[in-house]
Amino acid sequence: MIMKKKVFIIHGWGFNSTSYWIPKIKEELEKLQYDVITIDMPDTETPIIDNWVKVLEKVTKNKSNKNTYFIAHSIGCQSILRLIEKSQSKEKIGGILFVAGWITLKGLTKEEKSIAEPWINTPVNFKKVNRLISRLVCIFSTDDPYVSRKNIEFFDKKLNANIIKINKRGHIDKKNDYKIILDIFNKFFKK
Repeated sequence: MIMKKKVFIIHGWGFNSTSYWIPKIKEELEKLQYDVITIDMPDTETPIIDNWVKVLEKVTKNKSNKNTYFIAHSIGCQSILRLIEKSQSKEKIGGILFVAGWITLKGLTKEEKSIAEPWINTPVNFKKVNRLISRLVCIFSTDDPYVSRKNIEFFDKKLNANIIKINKRGHIDKKNDYKIILDIFNKFFKK
C-alpha cells in the first residue's frame, strides 16, 4: 500500500490557517492528491515556543517520515526547526519549504522585540535538525522588512538549504504569493 504524502502548513506570527496564501496552497496541493493539514497555532499575537511546538507534536503525532512535508511562514519556520529538534524519530522528513524564515529579525517595535527575544535567543541543535531533513528549501524576498540577509547565509551554511531569492515580495504574505510558493514546492518536492 502506498502511503499518501502529507503536507503540514504552519502560519506565521499574528496570522492563522486562513491567512494570506495558505488556503490557496492547500486547495492546489489537494488537487495534486496530497493530504494537507493546516494548523492554527495558539496565542498567535504573542507566540510562545513551547506552546507552538506542543501543538505541532500533537497534530503530527511525532510520526514524520519520508512522506511528510512542511510548508511554514516566518515564525512557523522556527516552530518546525524546534519540532524536529525534539523528535525522537530517526527517519528523515521528505521535505520542508520555509517562506520568509528567520533566526534573527530587524525592524521590530520594542513590544515585538520582547515577544521575539525567546525565539531568537533559545538555541536550536542544527546538527540534529540537519540529519532529519531530506531537503530544505528557503524562499526569501529581497525587500523583506523583517528578515535580513544574515538569515539567508545562515540557512545556507547551517542547514544546507536550497536558497530561492525573489524580488520585491516583502514578507511574502500576500494572497497571490501562492503561485510562487506552489511553483517552488512542485519544483523541489513533486511526487
